[in-house]
Amino acid sequence: MAPPAVTNFARKNLPPESWPRGISLFTVVFAIAQTVGPYAAGLLGDLAGSIGISLLAAAGILAVGAVIALLQRPLNP
Repeated sequence: MAPPAVTNFARKNLPPESWPRGISLFTVVFAIAQTVGPYAAGLLGDLAGSIGISLLAAAGILAVGAVIALLQRPLNP
């Protein structure tokens, strides 16, 4: 779902000449987060002594992301 969402966001909010650069930037950020996320979840689970806290943190991050997505409006009305 991430690539089509990023492409849609870029097309609605950036001028056409900036689409490739914007999509590339979002893709790199997504890839970094996909790499760091499991390590952070493991570290959090190790520090807390239970993987359950990592699952709660992931649910919280998803909830915050959903709220942000609901509040998102086009940058150029």
